[in-house]
Amino acid sequence: KTSGWDPKLISIKVGENPAVDLYIRNQRLKAEKIGIIFEEKEYPNDISANELQAAIANFNVDPKVTGIFLQRPVPKSISIKTLQKAIHPLKDVEGMHPASIGNIVYNEMELGPCTAMASVELLRRTGQDLKGLEVVVIGHSEIVGKPIAFLLMAEGATVTVCHHMTKNVADHSRRA
Repeated sequence: KTSGWDPKLISIKVGENPAVDLYIRNQRLKAEKIGIIFEEKEYPNDISANELQAAIANFNVDPKVTGIFLQRPVPKSISIKTLQKAIHPLKDVEGMHPASIGNIVYNEMELGPCTAMASVELLRRTGQDLKGLEVVVIGHSEIVGKPIAFLLMAEGATVTVCHHMTKNVADHSRRA
């Protein structure tokens, strides 16, 4: 609002998916409740990656667009990573741009992956001192597992990451 207009969030949806529609409806309600203009942009399932990247590029340079949210899933023919990279880091409300993920490593975050940040915040609010705490993160996805591991390390925790190739996950968990 300091720039003279209301914040505006663009939600990008590709194809039809009832679960995504419900998610978008909830996002719209929450955004509007706090004074954020919410605009949904729907694209057909057969849109090309280049066309979608061009649309994202237009949102990146539009000064009235303050945030971009890419709804998942996208068609298998389009790389989600390529689309995430196309969103300017300062407009990437999910914090999934490689620059945002990299900033987690340097503990210099403006925006970060929501689920990971919320999970670590919940741990902080328990009052448990995370410094030196042994923690096991199960899963190493770009959206949740890896960011949680880096965020916990920034808090001083000793982190073990288990994934689908880890042997004896239970043993690792018991040590934590």
